Formats: sequence, C-alpha cells, structure tokens
Amino acid sequence: MANLGFYAPKGYVGQDNEILVLAAGTVFNVANTNNLSSIIGIEPGRFSGFTLFYNISAISGVSAALTVTAFQIDPVTGSQVAFSTPVVGAAQVATGEFQLVVYPQITAVANVAFVGGIPSRLQFQFFVSNTTTPSVTLSAALVLMS
Repeated sequence: MANLGFYAPKGYVGQDNEILVLAAGTVFNVANTNNLSSIIGIEPGRFSGFTLFYNISAISGVSAALTVTAFQIDPVTGSQVAFSTPVVGAAQVATGEFQLVVYPQITAVANVAFVGGIPSRLQFQFFVSNTTTPSVTLSAALVLMS
C-alpha cells in the first residue's frame, strides 16, 4: 500500500494554501490495493468544498482500472467514514484528466460532482483493480474552495 503525502508548505492546509499537489508521476503497480493519501487537515470554516483533479498519464495491465474515493476521517477514532452520499469517481481505464467535486451549491453529476460540505479531516483512496500486472501513473492536485 502506498501512502501518498500531499505537499502543503505551511503544514496546515488553509492558512496560506488553497492548492495541494500530490507528487507528479506516482506509480501504482499492485492490483486490488488501497493506495491512500495522507490525512489532510482543513482549517475549520475557511473552505466550503473541494475539487480533486487527477491526471492518469499511463495505465496498463489486464483490465486495469483506477477508482478514486474521498473519505471523511472520524475525529474520535481516526477511521475512514464515507460521505453521506459516497464520493466515488467512475473506474477509469484509460489515460486522461478527471475530477471529483464536492460543494454545497452545485448540481450533482454521477461519479463527478457531489452536493456536500468539506470535513475537517479528509483522505483519498486510489484503488487499482485488475487481474494481472497493473501499472497506473498519475498526478493529482486538491483545490479547496471557499
């Protein structure tokens, strides 16, 4: 399982940062594995929603697919908790640019845009599925929206 750290120069998201960048060219090459971002702390009250942009620059393997899911983190247990409407992108099987959007005042679009707010702690799961020898290369950026 890869643990992906988002880059936040000031250490606490929201003080001076509105865009967090996941290291470019991250490669996932184990099938049926939950590759998790680090837990991201969000400054309370500053942001209303977020967009996760991700770019798959290479994908290979028998039936290889990448599914991205956003989770809230329970402040008491530290466990992943699904949003009331699960925030899950469609399984992507080709290269391209994709996004997940969560915001209170938008029109929901299946597997892309979700009506909701931003939790104080957030984590992303990048799940690679296939039968044999997958390889997915991606870059991602998280944009926090007020």
